[in-house]
Amino acid sequence: MAVQTLPPLYEAYVREQRRLTRDAVAEVRRLWRKMDDDFDRSWQSVGPAVLTVTDATQRRLAQNAGAATVEVLEQAPAGRVAPGSLVGVAGDGRTSAGLMFGAVTKAKVSVSAGLTERQALLSGLAWLTMATTTLLADTIRAGETIGMATVAQPSGTVSYVRVVQPGACSRCAILAGATYKSQDAFERHPGCLCTHMPVHGMDYSEIADRGYMVSPEDYFESLSEAEQNRIFTNAGAEAIRNGADPRQVVNARRGMLRAQSGRIKRDARGLYTTVEGTTRRGLYGRRASAVRLMPESIVEMAGGNTYRMQELLRQYGYII
Repeated sequence: MAVQTLPPLYEAYVREQRRLTRDAVAEVRRLWRKMDDDFDRSWQSVGPAVLTVTDATQRRLAQNAGAATVEVLEQAPAGRVAPGSLVGVAGDGRTSAGLMFGAVTKAKVSVSAGLTERQALLSGLAWLTMATTTLLADTIRAGETIGMATVAQPSGTVSYVRVVQPGACSRCAILAGATYKSQDAFERHPGCLCTHMPVHGMDYSEIADRGYMVSPEDYFESLSEAEQNRIFTNAGAEAIRNGADPRQVVNARRGMLRAQSGRIKRDARGLYTTVEGTTRRGLYGRRASAVRLMPESIVEMAGGNTYRMQELLRQYGYII
């Protein structure tokens, strides 16, 4: 059941992004099933194939996000998204190779905990599925963030609506339709599939009048009682059915993260840096040397200064 009524162009974009993500996750899962009881050795052949899939999908998702954002806003951009800048990197700045290798680590830990090798591989598969889904969702959000930044104006008329997916968790559900300035970082949790819907020159009431959003109450009512209980817990759902405010029942910020949250600092030169992507998390334990700032972190650092935001995104290679 649809949670929001989206503009046709944006709806087609969301549908295509979902298809690309779904196909990539299915292929990554298929590749993982080639793993055998020698986790490290089998990953030597499976790992590069997994990264080939995720890299190619990240590039397409980033291209789509940048183009769709500009089209929806119908505004001349100051540049365009450089899709390659989002390839091979996760939402927190670490390498995607390091993120994917976490599935092998998960399998090893499971064996140490007493699981059979088959059970451990299934545990690694579940971890890899979530990691891949999160990686690709973060790529989409980063592409949308950059796309909005390319058309941002000092007047601050560009904003975005939080679009939730059917079956969203309670933390996301109560944010359904919430509007934010384009300079506001997107908060998400592992496995979160929510995205931005960019809007231009509309205030909150206008967005609602055009049917672009629903309230958390409307989302709750769109669910069956069983789904209400599953998403909001039995007690929480019963409280909402009896008139409680979903926002009060759910702590929206619990478990929500921002890109590189808590990992950014200034160096001796006064420049912002991050420790993500610099630890020994490469595919084969190689050290990643490049310090990386993610688009959301750059947007947040700019503090609402449109020109500074665009300058930093260009400096870090996100806008060309």
